[in-house]
Amino acid sequence: ARYFPKPETLYQKMVSFWRHWPNRAAALYGKRNHAETTFSMIGGRFGHRIRCRSETGRKNEVRSKIAAHNIRMLAWINFNSSN
Repeated sequence: ARYFPKPETLYQKMVSFWRHWPNRAAALYGKRNHAETTFSMIGGRFGHRIRCRSETGRKNEVRSKIAAHNIRMLAWINFNSSN
């Protein structure tokens, strides 16, 4: 049997994960890709800037942007499925 040193750095751990479990890594990367796309869509449509100063206000602003994005996507799906 060959000896493989234990990965030490975060990069080495990531490469090891991709080598040993390529299907699991691809599934996780796909989820990240969807999340990045969603963040980009929300930022592009509603702006990347958060204007509230309090932590509660910032959380509420982000939640309202997410809710508006979800409503927008439901309306888009409804419009496209009826045609």
